[in-house]
Amino acid sequence: SKETRMPFAHIQISTALPAEKKKEIVLGASAILSEVIGKPEAYCMANCQEVTACFGGSMEPSAFVCVKSIGGLGGSTNKKLSKRFSDLLGKHGFAADRIYLNFVDMPAAAWGYNGSTFG
Repeated sequence: SKETRMPFAHIQISTALPAEKKKEIVLGASAILSEVIGKPEAYCMANCQEVTACFGGSMEPSAFVCVKSIGGLGGSTNKKLSKRFSDLLGKHGFAADRIYLNFVDMPAAAWGYNGSTFG
């Protein structure tokens, strides 16, 4: 159900960005999760981490986004998420064809929070 979805976006970028730009990325990601998956933003989490990454044999700017949620993911939702995250990261210099995304449906028992789990 919608009540048990806890969307999380873990974003890895291969280019150093100022703190203010990373803040824009995580706030944008949180809003995307809420809007597309349909969970209040109070339940969404996003982070942005700089990593050394090679994509297609090249060190040009690239990004990886892993979206995890307890339910709420699937065909058309994942396509919307892919488009929205590509647009968001595109504003910060990451070309859509240099971004990989994963969508992971998590069992409630595998998601911990507040000293317990959701399942």
